[in-house]
Amino acid sequence: MNVRLKKMSIKNKLNIVILATCFAVLFLTFLIVFATQWFLYKRNAMEELSSLARIVGEYSTAALMFEDSQVLGKNLESLDQRSSLHRSAFYHIDGTMIVERSYTLGPDDPRSLSLAPFPKNHFNTNETISWLEMHHLNILQPVILDGEKIAFLFLQASMEELYLLLLEWAGYLALAALAGMVFANIMANRLQRIFTVPVIRLTQAVRQISEEKDYSLRVACDTEDELGVLASGFNQMLEKIKERDAHLEDQVRDRTLKLRKAMEKAVTMADRAQAANRSKSMFLANMSHEIRTPMN
Repeated sequence: MNVRLKKMSIKNKLNIVILATCFAVLFLTFLIVFATQWFLYKRNAMEELSSLARIVGEYSTAALMFEDSQVLGKNLESLDQRSSLHRSAFYHIDGTMIVERSYTLGPDDPRSLSLAPFPKNHFNTNETISWLEMHHLNILQPVILDGEKIAFLFLQASMEELYLLLLEWAGYLALAALAGMVFANIMANRLQRIFTVPVIRLTQAVRQISEEKDYSLRVACDTEDELGVLASGFNQMLEKIKERDAHLEDQVRDRTLKLRKAMEKAVTMADRAQAANRSKSMFLANMSHEIRTPMN
């Protein structure tokens, strides 16, 4: 992965950074929305179940005093219109069941009487107890008459409505995330030019100078940020290289001229020396001839 990133262009790296940031923000928003919906639904559902249990409990106090299971069963049947309710039941204060009603199973279905037993400490309080299971919301509401606890009402609501709501929200958020990623990609392709255009200019100039050895080229500098400072420094470096090359060329020209003059002088002196040697040789030859020739 690191090797692949190293080989990517600045443009692609910026696009990846922008898209990854947008994805992280959208994912965080997704989680926040889900968590918010979860807790809001749980709070509202618990408050609704608690109010419903309190009303039904107060309406059933007389039947509980006489332990009229038929009336209590009808009171529980009156909750059939609550589509989210799964089960309900009245309990004695010692935890034994008085009457139970299932709203999702038939009365002859053996599972309709398969309520899980509660911990004994649930029946030792005068406060409303609520808890959350994987697929259900549960509430155990004490029924109070003249300040005395006479029974408990248990209500169990399905969380299917919440799951459907979350699934609907997931669909909306997925569409929003897809649209956001497409928009972010378009904006990234446009905004990354602010960074990539100066870099591309600089790399093109470096490549051209390296191939053509033309140090008169300059990089356009139209910003005052770090990239502008980099381009300005690159141009100054090229100017100094050009000045150095010009100075070296002047030095080479001067030294070549001096060397040419020195060589010309050396050639002249060599010619003079050769001429002197020839004159000397001729003089010696003449003298030798004169000496060897007898005098008349």
